[in-house]
Amino acid sequence: VRTGDEEGASTDANVTITLFGDKGESGPMTLGSDPRCDFARGQDAQFEVKAPDLGEVTQIKIAHGGQGIGSDWYLDDVTLSRSGGRPRTFQCKQWLKGTRHGSNNGAGSGAEVTLGVSPEQRRARLERRAQHQRLNRAEKLLSTLAVAYHNAGVELEWLGPSRIQHAYDSYEKALRLT
Repeated sequence: VRTGDEEGASTDANVTITLFGDKGESGPMTLGSDPRCDFARGQDAQFEVKAPDLGEVTQIKIAHGGQGIGSDWYLDDVTLSRSGGRPRTFQCKQWLKGTRHGSNNGAGSGAEVTLGVSPEQRRARLERRAQHQRLNRAEKLLSTLAVAYHNAGVELEWLGPSRIQHAYDSYEKALRLT
């Protein structure tokens, strides 16, 4: 967790993180034991959190309780890594400002920010990419067939998108039979 190097960027509020993955969410987990030391201006802080298998984490929520005079916090970014996996950085680069109530008691309500792509959005994006790849493979297959037919002296009519999809479906079925 990297706190920005802005004036007043550090926080003494309690900070939590919630991880969202393909297989579920972690629920809020507290980061650090001493917020005054853990989230100092311009500093990187490392924490170990334990969560069930969430699959690929695609989204996080960072929150703080808003308590204390110095609860506002400039969060630069959060980098997650797990053993055997590659690190993933979630950029924030914004203030998380608590709302203070009363005059000098430091009480208040917290702030939160959600970063990344929700698992549902990720699944939809992957499905669109897979569909696009399937259609590209079908178009390549049809181009190869068209060249083969042309070389054999057979003329082909224009193959539109529905015929491309049908040809691809037939190709997939043939692959499963072999």
